[in-house]
Formats: sequence, C-alpha cells, structure tokens
Amino acid sequence: MYLEPGTWEDAESLVGTVIAEQVGADPVNAPMVRQYLESLEWDSAAWNDPGDGLAPMAPSAMYMTFGMPAYWGPGDPPLPDGSLAPFPFGRVPAPGSTMMATQTDVTFAAPLRDGDRLHATWRLVGVTRKTLAIGDGAFLDFETTYRNQADEVVAVERTSTFRYEPVTPDDE
Repeated sequence: MYLEPGTWEDAESLVGTVIAEQVGADPVNAPMVRQYLESLEWDSAAWNDPGDGLAPMAPSAMYMTFGMPAYWGPGDPPLPDGSLAPFPFGRVPAPGSTMMATQTDVTFAAPLRDGDRLHATWRLVGVTRKTLAIGDGAFLDFETTYRNQADEVVAVERTSTFRYEPVTPDDE
C-alpha cells in the first residue's frame, strides 16, 4: 500500500477534513447480490420478495461493495504490487512505512435498494501517537459516510489504523 510521506504534524493538521470522496463503480444490482447471497447459501426474502412494494434490498454488508470506485479500468497503468488503490488510508501524510487496520465499527442507517448509487466521504477524525512493541507510530481514525443517490445516509464506518515504523531486531 502506498503511504504518503510526511510528519505527525501534517497528519494532525488534517483532523476533521475530508481526505477523499468516492463514487461507487456499480449501482446495487441483481447479479452481484445474487452472487453474494449464493456464496453464503443465504435465501434472502428481502432481496427475493421484499413484500413492501419497494425495490428489493441488498444485504447491508454490501455497502462497501457498492460504495467503492473501480480498482482499475481499461487504459489505466498496472497497479503496483500490494496496492489498495480505492482505500485512501495511505493518503494522509505521516511517518511510518507500515499500516494495519486495528478496528472497524459500522452503523447501518438505511437499506440498500436495487438501483441505488452510493458515494462515500472519508474523513480523518483522530491521530493518537503511540509507541507499541511493534514500533513507534500513531492510531489514525477514519469515519466514512456512505450515501445513496438521494443523499440519504446508508452506513457510517469508523475504522482505526495503526501507522508505524516497525522495530527491527537491530533496534532491540
């Protein structure tokens, strides 16, 4: 994953700001929902017959599937090895050559309906410096809000990552 170089002060200056806005590559659609439900052997009445006269609902866990842009498109250069292109965690300038997710919490606010188009707004909401046994770094906290085409909140995801410089055996 590419990590933007910088200082902890650079990262702290971005707290509260939008670091990325993304539009999902595909609308909520029957083939993708069918494949998801099929892989789980999940017979979902909400998708097959919602019974409310509205468009069928996709499983709420698919919010990220429909809220992320394409990783790559025709004419684009090849992605670098290990790239997580659509995930903007690495766009925050800070020290540290390694980053890992440490916690994720999602609040679901509205159903995903067939045909919905999702967009996501990523904010950096916290930077907490910490030295752990694995290295010196900081917890970077992100909040991503997923909205549909009517600007209705579908889900809010809170993710903590730890960005750090790993301790090497020579450092011990």
